[in-house]
Amino acid sequence: MNQFRKWVLPGIGLLLVAVYTWLGQNSVEDGVWRFNFAPEAAPEVDSFLGVSGNTDYDSGRGYGWLDAAGSLQKGHWPGGQGETWESRGGLNVVMRRGSDDLARSFATGPVGFALDLAAGKYEVWVLSGDSGHLEFTPWLPYRILVEGREVYRYDMTAAQFYRQLETPVLADDLTGGGVWQRYIEPRFTWSSVRVDVTDGQLNVVVVAEERERSSAALAGDYPYTEIGRGPSRRYAGAINALVVVALDKGADRGAEIVADTDAWRQQNFSKKWPLLSVDVEDWTAVKPADRERGYTLYVPHTLETVFPHSLLPHRPETISVRVTAGEVVPLTVAVRPLADLGDTRVEFTGLRSMMAADGSTMAADGSTMTADGSTMAADDSALVSASLVFGVVRYMARPVPGNDRAWQPTPVMIAPADAWPLVSNVSKQFWLSYRIPDNIVPGHYSGSITIT
Repeated sequence: MNQFRKWVLPGIGLLLVAVYTWLGQNSVEDGVWRFNFAPEAAPEVDSFLGVSGNTDYDSGRGYGWLDAAGSLQKGHWPGGQGETWESRGGLNVVMRRGSDDLARSFATGPVGFALDLAAGKYEVWVLSGDSGHLEFTPWLPYRILVEGREVYRYDMTAAQFYRQLETPVLADDLTGGGVWQRYIEPRFTWSSVRVDVTDGQLNVVVVAEERERSSAALAGDYPYTEIGRGPSRRYAGAINALVVVALDKGADRGAEIVADTDAWRQQNFSKKWPLLSVDVEDWTAVKPADRERGYTLYVPHTLETVFPHSLLPHRPETISVRVTAGEVVPLTVAVRPLADLGDTRVEFTGLRSMMAADGSTMAADGSTMTADGSTMAADDSALVSASLVFGVVRYMARPVPGNDRAWQPTPVMIAPADAWPLVSNVSKQFWLSYRIPDNIVPGHYSGSITIT
């Protein structure tokens, strides 16, 4: 028995090491390696090896992170089922609720990923993107390098981001058709490069800057931001998945794997995130006058959420704000079309003092007195246009709050626009940010918002 233990058990151990090494270097099929960058809590994806924040490079495993420093920190975003993150040193590995089980997770930070490979020629595919949870878009550029060669570059400006991803034609409808094509697919990009591995190891790294953790910097473009939560250090950029194919397996093999993967992703999304059913017709509050008018108009509080299916009672109000010189005041108005209204434009006429017309704060002609004694006409269009920024709250497919696995069109981003095509039974919120002139007398003022 002792001899058996002396010779057989070590032999079994060596065999297990050999099998472990073979599995690490041969993912699913010979000559093809697939990796999913995701926290340990993420769901497994068939044919893809999971790479978490703890997957340090090991010669026995044959792949992993190089020089990831410090102990692993883990956390969750409040209120989000399955929204977890891992962080250590210069590495973050993030999982969100959407979109599909592969692209919902990604890694970011300057730590490199290594894969041991035999010398030869390989085609490398990387998937990069974010489902719109404000991790890196649209602020900072980044690059993904494979063997020192650039395989992907993101340098889209905020304006380009709005045009490409946030303002598709009639993307605010409530149907389930085309959700993948409009909301998910454009946010993710597959890119490829062919490299010659000569030193026995493939190296991949995301090159990007560390992000600032300033909520105020995002307030002008998003109704809310999650930058104040999550890991203490945040980085631009993302790598969701990696596919490596030996070129002796065929020149088209990599493209075939990517196409099959995307078909699986779309099916996975459709199964897990059905459209939340919303009955937009059942509204007993609609009055004959509303039908005749063709719309209802409502002035929500700036913290009030307006969904596409929000049933807005017709309640036009005087917008009254207390203003201080130099501050930026948000103004918002929502419209519920009861018919197709076409391009609808918002205009703002200016500020008028609401104090008594006794000469202290309002001139006899109705113009507002400024701090230096001069007057500012209430209909000064030049002043208004220079001080007012228009926007439209864009809807996107987002997970339903709570534990239900479904999506619904949700207000996410304020896109620059002073007009929008309004369609029947799809509520729309216009957002105005008005910079108060530096020489105005503090007090209560009213203004006129005209919707045409």
